Amino acid sequence: ITVTNLGTPALRPVVINEWMADNAGPGGFPNFTQDGFPDWFELYNPNAAPVNLAGHFLTDTLSEPAKWQIPGNTTIPGPGFLLVWADRQPHLNGTDPNGDLHADFQLSNTGEAIALFAPDGSLQHAVTFGPQLENVSQGLFPDGNTNQYHPMPRWTPRLPNTVEPLPPPTIANLALDADGTLSFDVGGLPHRLYRVDAADDLAFPDWQPIATNRVDLGAIVVSDATGGRQHRYYRVLLIP
Repeated sequence: ITVTNLGTPALRPVVINEWMADNAGPGGFPNFTQDGFPDWFELYNPNAAPVNLAGHFLTDTLSEPAKWQIPGNTTIPGPGFLLVWADRQPHLNGTDPNGDLHADFQLSNTGEAIALFAPDGSLQHAVTFGPQLENVSQGLFPDGNTNQYHPMPRWTPRLPNTVEPLPPPTIANLALDADGTLSFDVGGLPHRLYRVDAADDLAFPDWQPIATNRVDLGAIVVSDATGGRQHRYYRVLLIP
């Protein structure tokens, strides 16, 4: 007996894939269009086909499923991601250069819920989390796997989740000019804030900051006048 199914398979629900409910400056994930650090969460479409979320609802209160309605023409490609800023600034929808959404609620770092409801009121997916660590996200790994939540110091908004440890920063293009000026570039993770310190003595280090920047704003270029010192030491710190 041969059975052939020519029907289109049903789409799986979109899920809340990653969230950061304690996003803080200066080391958190910035929203450059707002010049701030609002909390955020990420939706993930596990399907190969795009999913239209127009008319769906997002909420941080399970007893209020229709708390905020997603704007029309909101589609997540498959498989793909959509970032939602929990900033209570829905007037910004349609103006974000990254296509992010701006929900009319905020998240609590002491713990709460995030849920996605269909236009007919049926629950698509919900997560409930406890107290959060500053600038550490939680999420599903692999993407869309709803069996367990994972802490993610290496947060990845709009990108696949990872539970790998933070990689060390890299130093490149080291050069010493004739006048004693030492220069080098520091590389690291996008959206993370790094500070470069210098000291003359490791036995009694008096570390002095000489450069601070985010890699996504351009290479962190260090230029330090060593001034004929016999020794000069450097360290690169990730600002949490």
